[in-house]
Amino acid sequence: MRIVIFGATGKTGNALLSKTLSQGHQVTALVRDVSKINIITSNLKVIQGDVLDKVAVQTAISGQDVVFCTLGTGLDLSPTTVLSNGTRNIVEAMQAHRVKRIVCLLSGWLFYPTYPPIFKNITEEHARQLEILKKSGLEWVAVCPPQITDDPGDQPFRVAMGSLPLGATNISKEDVARFMIAQLKQDFYLGETVGIAY
Repeated sequence: MRIVIFGATGKTGNALLSKTLSQGHQVTALVRDVSKINIITSNLKVIQGDVLDKVAVQTAISGQDVVFCTLGTGLDLSPTTVLSNGTRNIVEAMQAHRVKRIVCLLSGWLFYPTYPPIFKNITEEHARQLEILKKSGLEWVAVCPPQITDDPGDQPFRVAMGSLPLGATNISKEDVARFMIAQLKQDFYLGETVGIAY
């Protein structure tokens, strides 16, 4: 399939990039810093640009089958609208180019009415992203894990719709990527906010 990844230089985005390429997909990555992509293959097209640049987003999405959105802020937990504005640009470009499916990485904190104050800003931003997806008319899946680790992964994990699995604490970036890729070929979780964890 033809896949575009936004956030490919992040922890989960990079795992997603490696796995999609290893499965033979044609992958496009829109990144601000191309030096952070250390994979060279004919199946990968890297576009230097910013998700806030509507023209760059339109260029990246044109001709694609599926969009993966793993936008993040890294360790910066200050107030931001970059993720929601970027998601809005992605959705508008998908609508314009008739790309139907988007799998978006958000946060397990969305399932809770209260959360630690340190996560307030990023959780509110993820909530804005989710609202954009819900109003998009697209085939969307919101993947919402708890803490994402750097463990090797490839372990059994649990899935719940509308909540995190009971007692959820963490999941590897590799298994988050594995679940996201599974949504290329199944429709079961379309229009759902999905919690995944060990």
